[in-house]
This record gives sequence, structure tokens and C-alpha cells, in this order.
Amino acid sequence: LRRHVQARRPELLRTMEQVFKFVPQDLRSGPWSWLPTVMLAGVWLAAVASVPRAFAHFTPVPSAPHLRGLRLTAFFYGAFVLGYMFKKNGLWPMASWTMLGWTAATMRYLAGALAFGSIQRILTFPSLLANSVTFF
Repeated sequence: LRRHVQARRPELLRTMEQVFKFVPQDLRSGPWSWLPTVMLAGVWLAAVASVPRAFAHFTPVPSAPHLRGLRLTAFFYGAFVLGYMFKKNGLWPMASWTMLGWTAATMRYLAGALAFGSIQRILTFPSLLANSVTFF
């Protein structure tokens, strides 16, 4: 891939090197072991193979009309924090688990406020994962 990019857009590689120069050289250029690639492919295959079972057992979040106001308030608060972060720092913080978790939780609150139980259920795991990684 590096040779292909070098032939087509050599300035892109120089830009990428400047952006990621804070990462140690041995972590951003190979050679890497083949085992992580095989493991990642195995995880992806397992995830794809489990899709039919997941769809068969999928249930939306039950409707809770008495929580709509609270969820809408939480969404507006989350959206305000995201807007402030974008204005002050730009998009770069979105590369962190903290802000990805915050965004997933904020969108989950909106889905709950609008009674989109399926979307709310789909966002449950990403929200929990990103916020757990941030906390622990």
C-alpha cells in the first residue's frame, strides 16, 4: 500500500509522517507479525457469522414515555458539550474513546427520546464499550 501511495501521491506520505511523528517509529512501520492479522480476520468472521443469530434474537428497547423528557434533556446537554468541544478544539477529540462514548450515549438518548427503540438498542453496546474503556 505504501508503494502504491508513494507512486500516486508522494506528498501524502510526507504529510502522514508529520501528523504521526509523535508515535514511535517501530510502532508505525513494520514488519509486523502475521498472527494479529489472522486473529483480527477470525474476529471479523465470527462477528459476521453471528449476525443471523443476532437478528433472530433482536428486541427493541421497551417504550418508556415517562422518560422521554429526561432523555431529551440528556441529549441536549450532550449535544451542547459536543458543540462546545468542536468549537474549542475542532474534530481531533473525536479520535478518543471518551468523545466516541459521549457521542454514542448522546445519540442513544436522542433515540430514546424519539421512541426509536431499535436504534436505542443498537447503540447500547457501543455506548457501554466506549464509556467503559474511558472509565477503566
